[in-house]
Amino acid sequence: MSNTFTFNQLLPNFDTFKTFVSEIPMSVDTMSELELSILEHCYNLLNRRYGIANVRYTTPEAFYNELAIVFDDEYKKYSKRYKLIQDAYALTSEDLIEVNRTIQNYANNPNTAPTNPLDPLEYISSQTYQVGRSNKLQGYLMAIETLPSQYDEDFLNKFKYLFIQIFNKDIPIYIG
Repeated sequence: MSNTFTFNQLLPNFDTFKTFVSEIPMSVDTMSELELSILEHCYNLLNRRYGIANVRYTTPEAFYNELAIVFDDEYKKYSKRYKLIQDAYALTSEDLIEVNRTIQNYANNPNTAPTNPLDPLEYISSQTYQVGRSNKLQGYLMAIETLPSQYDEDFLNKFKYLFIQIFNKDIPIYIG
């Protein structure tokens, strides 16, 4: 029997975790539905990895304080990365096979000064439009190779120093 607590004892469910996070000054009061789902995803990751792990603190408050520091530091980066990666995963087949799109305009101006040089010129004498595409197989293979990871392991590793492993000396443990 250990003299410490487990993650599950201190944060047994998402509602408890959400209450804990709301006390960190991170502006979570106005979280959108997407941000709440990312927060729940983070809780599920932490619970799966550290649920039965012993915290390395003798009081819940000490653990909560350290967890708050690490979570506040890592959550914003993880949340932003998560949203961007979900956008990458949402690319359509058309998006995957289009390599580039180029438009070139040649304007004919009778050497008069434009009224506003930041506005487009009124008369365009010719236009070149070009779309570069690869075949679907090549586009899909490139997408498979370049789609990013969620970096869940990186996120979880930021929390590992908050936990310790306590083994009962009477239980044989296989380390392979």
